[in-house]
This record gives sequence, C-alpha cells and structure tokens, in this order.
Amino acid sequence: MESYRGQGHALLEKLIDPEAASRIVAQFIAACREHGKSVRTGPQNRTAVRGAAVQVYGNRYPALAAFHWGLTPVMSAVTGLDLIPSYSMFRVYSRGATLRVHRDRPASEHGLSLTLACSGDAAWPLEIATEGEEAEIPLLADWGDLPHRAYTMLTGDGLLYRGPTHAHARTTPNPNDSSVHGFMFWVDANGPHADWGYERRAPSERDLD
Repeated sequence: MESYRGQGHALLEKLIDPEAASRIVAQFIAACREHGKSVRTGPQNRTAVRGAAVQVYGNRYPALAAFHWGLTPVMSAVTGLDLIPSYSMFRVYSRGATLRVHRDRPASEHGLSLTLACSGDAAWPLEIATEGEEAEIPLLADWGDLPHRAYTMLTGDGLLYRGPTHAHARTTPNPNDSSVHGFMFWVDANGPHADWGYERRAPSERDLD
C-alpha cells in the first residue's frame, strides 16, 4: 500500500499461483478454439500494440470477468480504497510485438497487468514511468527523456499501476512466440471516475488500453 501510494505503481510478486495461471490460460485457449479463433494469428491491434495480438474483453468472456471480480477485494486492500471493477481483458502478444508508450483512459484509474504465460523462457519487461502526470501524450515508440523503470515479471506476478497518470509500455519486441497477459481495471467508488464502474460506459475508447 505504501509503495503504491507513493510511487503510483507496485509490483505484486506471486499474486496468483503459476499453476492457476496455467489453468486460466488453458481455459482461454479452449474458448478461442471453440469459436474458431487462434491465439497466435489474431488481428493486428491498430492502436498502442504494434505487431500481431489477440485481445478479448471480459464482457465477452465471463470467466475473465469472474476472475476480475474475485480479485477486487485484494486490490482494494492493496490500494486502501473502495474499488469498483470497470473492465478487463486478455491479450496474447505474438513474437516481435511491442506496446507503445501511452497513458490510459479514466476507466483504467487503477490497473493490474498480470503475467499469465509465455511460450519461452525469455523475460519481456513491462516499463512504467517513475513520475505521474495528468497531461495527455501521443503514442510513442520509445521513452525519449521520460524517466521510467522496467519490471521483469514471472508467471503469476502482477504490476498494479495508475493507468491515466503513469505512462507504460513494452518497447522491446516480445522475444517469445507468444506471451499471455491479463489486464484488470478498477475505479475508486468515491472518486471522480466512479461512473466508469461496472462497465456502465462501454469500452469504446479502446485506443489507449
């Protein structure tokens, strides 16, 4: 809690058991195959992601939404706030994909990036700004002069961060054939973005997620 309040981000090592992460991914792959979709050859995201990636939102995948809701008491305890789930998604990055430097929309007030699986043993760091700002920034291919740090996360590790104020990215190309990540977002029930809770506003502004 102290780290998150002071820095705007906090590493949560072993947030979930790696075996549980593997089972979540297996269920996700099975659901994709049931609908005739491949987790490796999905459409290219035209926004912050560069390279081939598959993205599925929790409002279209009930198992992910349930997992999101289940984590809410834990995240409320870490932040010291009464949090409301806003939205969630799975993303599977293919080899060579990158995530450009960006900040998130208000529905992402408190975000969790969770590493669920990767096809190889190479670490793919998540980078985050060391200082928070309210000003908008364009999508950037690199950090330039913006101060930032990189977190290397193993399966089951998560990074909790303030999405609208702390820019984040994966500017180095994904070194694995595929990397699977879960993203869950919350808003403060007593804060200025509470109206985004429970997906009251459909996630149409997906350009910065």
